[in-house]
Amino acid sequence: MNCATWNVCGLASPSRLRIVKQWAKKRQEHLKVLMLQELRCKERDAKFCLNQLAEQGSYMVDYTEEGKAGAALIFRRNWKILAGGRRGDGTAAWMKARTELGDIGFTSVHGPRDRSSRARLWKWLAEICAEGVWILGGDWNSVETWEDSVGESPIQRGTEQRRWNDLAAQLDLADAWTEATSRCGPHFTRQRQFGERFDQARLDRVYFRRSETWAGKCIHVKHDEQISLSDHHPVFLSI
Repeated sequence: MNCATWNVCGLASPSRLRIVKQWAKKRQEHLKVLMLQELRCKERDAKFCLNQLAEQGSYMVDYTEEGKAGAALIFRRNWKILAGGRRGDGTAAWMKARTELGDIGFTSVHGPRDRSSRARLWKWLAEICAEGVWILGGDWNSVETWEDSVGESPIQRGTEQRRWNDLAAQLDLADAWTEATSRCGPHFTRQRQFGERFDQARLDRVYFRRSETWAGKCIHVKHDEQISLSDHHPVFLSI
C-alpha cells in the first residue's frame, strides 16, 4: 500500500496545481492514496483541482467554516468506496475502500492550531476509526516527543495528550517513521524561519493501525525534501 501526505499551503493557482500533479505523476504507478492539507481554495476550484489529481479515482474534501478547502483525501485508483465523510470544519476527511489488500480506511488530517480543538479532533478520530484497518495521515500540528521539535514547542500536553493517548491505545497506532524498515530524507518535515529563529518539527506523519494486513511487510518512509512548494515536506509511505 503506497500513500502520501502533504500540506501544500494553497492549491488554487495553476502553477501550484501543476507542481503537485508533476510530483504525483512521478509516482504514477505507485501512489494510490494522496492526503492533502490546507488547499485554501473555494469549492469550485477545489473540485477542479481534486478531479485533476484523482483522475479516474475518488476524493473527499472537508471545508472550513469560511468555505475554503482544508483536508482532502484522494484515491488514485478505482476502488469500491464503502463509506466516507468529513468533519465539517476543514480538519479531516475520510473514506473506506475495498482495496487489493482488503477493506481499509484512510483519513487526511489537519490538526487545529490550539490544543483544545486538537483534543476534540483526536476524540472524533477515535470514534470514526473504531473498527477495521486504518491509515491516518496528515499535518497534525503537534508532536508526541521533544525529539520531533527544535525551536518551537508543539509538544502535546494536558487534555490533548490524554485524548491522543486514548486514540493511540484504542487503535493500536504505529508511527510509520519510527516503525520503518528503511527511511529516507530529513527527520523534520516542516521548517520555518522567524528573524534569527529557525523552527523545525516533524508535524507531518502517517500512522497505521497494527493489523495482520501488514504482517511481514516491509515499511518504507520518505520525507521528500526535493520539492519546495510549501514549508512542509511530503511524506511518502510504502508498505
